[in-house]
Amino acid sequence: MTRSFSVLRQLVLAGAVLVLAALGFFAWQSFYPVQASGDWSFQVVYRAVPKAASLAPLPDGSLLISQELRGSKGSIVRIQPDGQRETLVGGLSKPDGMTPRSVAGCSARK
Repeated sequence: MTRSFSVLRQLVLAGAVLVLAALGFFAWQSFYPVQASGDWSFQVVYRAVPKAASLAPLPDGSLLISQELRGSKGSIVRIQPDGQRETLVGGLSKPDGMTPRSVAGCSARK
């Protein structure tokens, strides 16, 4: 009886540690978001782009952005230099890691 109680106690403790580690990770992301290193600089070019996951600049000055929205509402959006937005592909689950080859007549390769 004592041995099974000890194993059960270890499993409960391991589960509690796992839950606390996960909660700590998410709290860390909220309180300490990603920041640029001291040698880097950044500039906000476009606002109101929820859940932007990947960025790909194109030679014509436009920008491709993948948006990871819940419920298969993710998309690939193209923002023109004048700020005009166009959804190229919608209904995506997790549009990550895009590498553009050509988009609407604009080749990303030179």
